[in-house]
Amino acid sequence: MQWSSGVTEPGSSGSPLFNASKQFIGQLYGGYSTCSDPDGIDSYGRFSVSYPLIQSWLGVPTLALSPTGRVQSSAAATGQTA
Repeated sequence: MQWSSGVTEPGSSGSPLFNASKQFIGQLYGGYSTCSDPDGIDSYGRFSVSYPLIQSWLGVPTLALSPTGRVQSSAAATGQTA
């Protein structure tokens, strides 16, 4: 990602990326954007890819991701009703 305004600095890894609907869709994992190089490119990972790898550390109920990467409750994912 190349910023049109602002930059990231060392220590920003893991910071969230939100879409226009304010949904957390990714996290910063590297890049070259700094105050001294504002044209540097940053790299983000997709949350829908990362979530299955980290869900056991989050202390939340098991969630499923839809094909579009949206988080669903495990009941919704299996078709169960409350």
